[in-house]
Amino acid sequence: MFNTAPAPQITGEQLALSPYTANTANLNDYISIWGANFCSNPQVNLGGVFQFVSYAGTNQINAYVYPNTPTLSQNAYVICGGIRSNAWNVYVTPPVQCSLSGPSTVQVPRYGYWYGASTPVGYSAYWYGTKNGLVDVSGAFAGVTNFTFTGYYDASTRGNYMRYLQIRDASGRVVCTTNPVYTNVY
Repeated sequence: MFNTAPAPQITGEQLALSPYTANTANLNDYISIWGANFCSNPQVNLGGVFQFVSYAGTNQINAYVYPNTPTLSQNAYVICGGIRSNAWNVYVTPPVQCSLSGPSTVQVPRYGYWYGASTPVGYSAYWYGTKNGLVDVSGAFAGVTNFTFTGYYDASTRGNYMRYLQIRDASGRVVCTTNPVYTNVY
């Protein structure tokens, strides 16, 4: 017997969370797919990778984009009962990459120069770290990537520091954590 169910049809896709960007997917994040004729046990294939799917109704599917999904321009398909939908082009955002550079030593009184970067640029960065092994900064706004920071070190700042940045998107979600930088101020 042949499957006579109508083919699923994709009519739209967007990020499931703010900023709800259309035709976009982020790795390790949810997308919403709209259309018609979605079955109750659909599959979603994005870039050749089957994603985790939750059925929201005959017109909506939510899918979790696995981290092994190829990035950049990819086609998405909904599959129901072996019948594949039309292709829907989705831009799968490459993961955010970030870094922090700073001085390894500073002799007082001197300035130390820091640089926080991300690819792509334009994310909010927040300081975290310790002085002599005790947390002394946690979530202080550092700037918007890419940025430079000049710190003045005097006798009161002597000690051993560890600093890193959390890079956050517009909704406040951490998208990258930088390498730690260890600085001896003497």
